[in-house]
Amino acid sequence: MKLSDSLKKLTTRFAPGSQIRCNGLLGTYEDGLAWLSKQSGRAVSALTILWLGNSMGNLTQEAAVSLLRNLSLVSMDVDLQFIIGADSCRDLEQIRRSYDPTTKLTQDFLLNGLKHANRVTGTRCFSEENWECSGLYDRTEKAWKQHYVAKTDMILCLGSLSLHFSKGEHVLAIRSAKRREDDMKEISKAAGLDMAMTWKSADNDYGAVLHLRSLLVFVH
Repeated sequence: MKLSDSLKKLTTRFAPGSQIRCNGLLGTYEDGLAWLSKQSGRAVSALTILWLGNSMGNLTQEAAVSLLRNLSLVSMDVDLQFIIGADSCRDLEQIRRSYDPTTKLTQDFLLNGLKHANRVTGTRCFSEENWECSGLYDRTEKAWKQHYVAKTDMILCLGSLSLHFSKGEHVLAIRSAKRREDDMKEISKAAGLDMAMTWKSADNDYGAVLHLRSLLVFVH
């Protein structure tokens, strides 16, 4: 409902006759990639893809590289650029406060994932009473990770599939990478993109990066 309301407001703001049109898309990044690939016949000279939050930080570095590379290979004869936001905070105390898994707000947010799993599977296998939440900073991946932790040994049956969990076993719920300019540059290079420009907050805790598709000549 909130997405529909937002789209209505944008459509009203950019009235008919404007050069801007608003369309809502619901799906995965892969669905977005499939949609983009079908737009090649449109009279479009430039395409900008924006991630202004830290959504790219939910992906591993390898997955981020793969996604950007696949998006850049979409068969569209256009000038393609990405503007990607990045959470760059490395203050561990600040990060812990922000993601504190002991607060009710964070727990409700994470446990909603179990409710969603039940809706998707049409079962009640994932009982909130059997799980607790924990978080830690992974220095190797430079990412904060939130986990579901099994409170007891259990076997969950989904049709013919049996899932075994041991007491204390961690199941990854959310990853939030804290990437700085050098990390984004590495991702950009591996994806075959050129990092053209960066913007940063005064404390360097947040920034945005402009990536351009390589091997294109821009004549204006």
